[in-house]
Amino acid sequence: MVTDNEILTHVHAVLTRDPRVRDRSEGGAITIFCSGGHLVLAGEVEEIAEKMVPERLVAKVVGVHTVINNLLVKAVPARSDDEIQHHLLAAYAQDHCLDQRQIMPVVADGVVTLTGSVDALAKKRLAGLIAWWAAGVKDVKNQLIVSPAEEDNDDEITDAVRIALEMDKLVDADRIAIGTRAGVVTLRGIARNVSEYHAAEVDAWAVWGVRDVINILEVEGTGC
Repeated sequence: MVTDNEILTHVHAVLTRDPRVRDRSEGGAITIFCSGGHLVLAGEVEEIAEKMVPERLVAKVVGVHTVINNLLVKAVPARSDDEIQHHLLAAYAQDHCLDQRQIMPVVADGVVTLTGSVDALAKKRLAGLIAWWAAGVKDVKNQLIVSPAEEDNDDEITDAVRIALEMDKLVDADRIAIGTRAGVVTLRGIARNVSEYHAAEVDAWAVWGVRDVINILEVEGTGC
């Protein structure tokens, strides 16, 4: 039987090896608790990838049974819960694809919990994406129920990421190819600059159902 101390040792090693989260892990931004193989991740990170990647990595460690991801993304700029909620209600009301009466965003300390029901997975993803894009949001817990239930698939995820890129004014979606396999999204193509490179990755991570993001976009003029 693997002990909690052995699990923690392996978890820290896994996080240290991955360049996407190494600095946060070694710098102490990510705190890890383990009891009986049940892990809790806590702390504050700079961007959504640094929240999502550790959960995916540590879940694969031998002896880990469950992972509770309480990592929060640093809110810039900071906004009150009421301001965030009012913004989201207005955003949902303005989107012709969503019925804002079916979606209730509850905000506590910058963490948005989406409750209610929608009639398509695409709408669940869109509502979550809009929440992640709202200034001041530290985390999004997408608990929207899809009724009738739909079986998810890679094509649906690819379509959702494509929509996210097309909606983002910082990204030229026509220059980016998207592939999804077993929930892992791969971004290929040419980014005009480093900001676009990072924005595209953030957009992909913000789509509900994405298990991992492999960003192999080249940055124009840098050869990498």
